[in-house]
This record gives sequence, structure tokens and C-alpha cells, in this order.
Amino acid sequence: RLKKENYEWNTVDVNFGPGKTHHKSLAHFWNDWYGEYFYKNFTSHDGDTTAPFPRLIIRFEDIIFFPREVTEKVCKCAGGVLGHRQDDKDVVHGKFHYVVRSAKAGMGHGPASQRNGLVDSWIRYSDDPRKNYDKETVTLVEDVLDSTMVETFGYR
Repeated sequence: RLKKENYEWNTVDVNFGPGKTHHKSLAHFWNDWYGEYFYKNFTSHDGDTTAPFPRLIIRFEDIIFFPREVTEKVCKCAGGVLGHRQDDKDVVHGKFHYVVRSAKAGMGHGPASQRNGLVDSWIRYSDDPRKNYDKETVTLVEDVLDSTMVETFGYR
């Protein structure tokens, strides 16, 4: 829940390396996190307002539902070619390799039985998430989330 029973925000503290950030709620954290990349422009001495670094923001659900298409576009954007790694003996040359098991491994990602693979993710993320929340929560989220980023990322 974004707000507690007493209508105060459920604050979120996030550890990043040696630092920690504090956010009014999970929705505010989303705004802050993506806003850093989305709006991060500077004005140079000659008036140029381009971003100081290249950036590519990919929606998680696009990786889940359209992995080949996204990978092809990322390769093209970065000047690469979608192809075959010589050390990958599980993939026929020229074919796309769908990672069906969980892509995360190691102790830091919890027990293997609780990790999601491709099919689990299709099932989990294919429904409209708004149906799992009451109208008040949906309205609150719509009011808090940055409408420009929501529109740009196709969440309306």
C-alpha cells in the first residue's frame, strides 16, 4: 500500500552502494529513479540541452513479452548485430536463444524454487495490474506517478 491506515505515506528507503535514498512512497521512488534518467539534461555553455550520457530505457514487460524484438532493436541502436556467441553450444547458429529458466542465479537471488522463469513471468505479468487494487489506490497512483513518463512508457 502507498499509504498507511492513518493516511501517512509508506516511506521507502533504498540502499545504493555506500549511500541510501529516502522516498515518500514506492510510487515516488519510481518517479525519482526513472526521472533521473528520463529528465537528466544539462545546459552547456553554448545552450545545448542534450543528455550528458547516452541512455536506453527498456520496460521490463517488453523484455518479458518481446525478448527477440527488444534485443534486435538494442543491438541495432548500439551498433551491434544479433548473432551467435561462439561459446554458446546450446544455440543453433543464427537462432535467438530464449532463456526459459530464471536468468538470475546465485545466493543473492533467493531460493531457485522462488525465482521466475520465462513462462512464470508471462503468467505473472500478463494481466492488467490495476485489477488487483482498489479504486482508491489506483487513483492515488495515477495522481502520484509522473504523467509524462507514464505516457512516454505507454502505461496509459
